[in-house]
Amino acid sequence: MQYEDAAVIVLCYSIASKESFQSVNKWYTAIKAGLSSSSQNPIGVVVGCKSDLRDGTVDSRGEVSTMEGQALASSLGMGFFETSAASNIGVEDVFRYIAEQFHKK
Repeated sequence: MQYEDAAVIVLCYSIASKESFQSVNKWYTAIKAGLSSSSQNPIGVVVGCKSDLRDGTVDSRGEVSTMEGQALASSLGMGFFETSAASNIGVEDVFRYIAEQFHKK
């Protein structure tokens, strides 16, 4: 795959799926390999989706902790957010962060 001139990388996983979380590194590696050598360092964000599924109860469907997501994003040098499209939580924060980082470049 080619991502030659990507200005932004947004890697999403479901907090309810350890498998999707573990795929983030694979996607990161593929995207970085597809960037052209002349490409500037793109803005990066890791997004844990479906945060509404982590309600703190025994029946919570959260398989990936916030700390795990933060650690992954930090190791990749990317920002981190948890969102819930269903509850409209944190979605705008991701785009605001990207816009702010893009403006700083």
